[in-house]
Amino acid sequence: MFIPKDPHLRHSFSLLFGGRHRWGSIRGLTAPPVLPSHRNCLTEEPFFLSPDRFGCREEVALVPLMRRVIDECLLAFSSFFPLVREYAGHSPLSPHGSMATSIQRRGSIDWDFVRDLDWRVYLPPQIGHESGFLTYFQTALDRELRRWGLATVSRGKDPDGRPQVQIRDLKSGEVHGFHLYLLSMDPGFVLRSIHEGGGYTTHQTYFPEDAVDHYLEADPTSWEALLQRQREHYEQLFQRVSFNTFGGNDPASEQLKTRGWYSRKAFKWYASLAAQRGLTDLQQELLDHYDNFAGDHGDLVHMVRRHYFARLDPQSAEIEWLERELGFALSLAYARGRSPKPDLLTGQQTPDAGEKDVILEPVPGEWLQQAISLLSGNTLTSEPARPDILRSLNILATSGLIRFADGVAKPGVHTLAGGNAGILLPSVWAFVFTESYTRHAASAVRRIGRPCDASGIRDALNALLAFFLIEALPAT
Repeated sequence: MFIPKDPHLRHSFSLLFGGRHRWGSIRGLTAPPVLPSHRNCLTEEPFFLSPDRFGCREEVALVPLMRRVIDECLLAFSSFFPLVREYAGHSPLSPHGSMATSIQRRGSIDWDFVRDLDWRVYLPPQIGHESGFLTYFQTALDRELRRWGLATVSRGKDPDGRPQVQIRDLKSGEVHGFHLYLLSMDPGFVLRSIHEGGGYTTHQTYFPEDAVDHYLEADPTSWEALLQRQREHYEQLFQRVSFNTFGGNDPASEQLKTRGWYSRKAFKWYASLAAQRGLTDLQQELLDHYDNFAGDHGDLVHMVRRHYFARLDPQSAEIEWLERELGFALSLAYARGRSPKPDLLTGQQTPDAGEKDVILEPVPGEWLQQAISLLSGNTLTSEPARPDILRSLNILATSGLIRFADGVAKPGVHTLAGGNAGILLPSVWAFVFTESYTRHAASAVRRIGRPCDASGIRDALNALLAFFLIEALPAT
């Protein structure tokens, strides 16, 4: 298929594609695509406590506040566990629950929508649940909140009766508790189920933003494996929501149900399921019900059974279509995190799409520069690319119009939103044209006994991208 003129590049191609001569095919790669890094769809700016609601002296940024407390506690515990010190400043913090949903939906925290401030705090495995870290953490958090003029509620309790830090909303009189979930960052963190031990998911937001990248590189996860786990996560969450909505009310069942359950929460949980499948209109509809539903439990059960249960049931959909929706939602979540902001093209459908082709993030500029530079020489083919083609490619690259896209089968020119023409590459290559993939592929080649370094793999990938660009342009 692609046969570079340069002997060095031909050798690098044979390493990249394992000598199987399916050059240019994603299935021909020696090492399958892996998730190279995590990029947040949300930034830390919207997470704040406002003076008008909580009486603090000034607006309090929640993420830096939580990070200061985590790092203070990690450094204190490093006296007993010296290896913990290196985690200070790097252990992930993840907002979730109604607080994260509110920001995803409205761009800020809506305190009439939010009940509690739920945080997943990922800690080094040396700190166990019997270490006393949670008590120390709560004391430090209470002290930090008071330092900013926030009145905390003494002896607060979560729904299970455990002590927690709480703050009172002066406007509504509501009390919001800090729910702190301590999760272990052991070597298998990335591969764990999100519902059983708090593993990794692309949909989660982590601070600092690159906090889980080290773990992703340590446990390379193929895109196919990630999709499989996403399907398993979806099925687990669906069963959990359905049981809490429709499960029996006998004493044995009540012990298994979520304590503090209230009927309206079903809409929020079903909205999370819709979000995992990329069904944004359905997600918005369910959240509107969550805001405005005034019926009793019987009304809710009737509405959910009739309108939403079957639409979200993983057993009622064709498995290929369910996996297609889950994969699209993952691709889009990842793309939005890596796209320049603001970026109006990401997530839009191509006007000329025969099927659901959705535009994702631009191909990284540094990769495009190298690929276009190769086309201007004669290392790939006997003659360099024509000057007019090089000019066109440079203009498209500078304008962010060379992109990955979900649903595109091969590189090609497409009409993008606004009528501009751009080059779209299949979305799976977004996980290949990265620095971490070059290291991953080089390691895979060395494991099968062939000498290789990352620079050779990168040269082959640059050449492959150059060929994709030429293949995409119409022959003239």
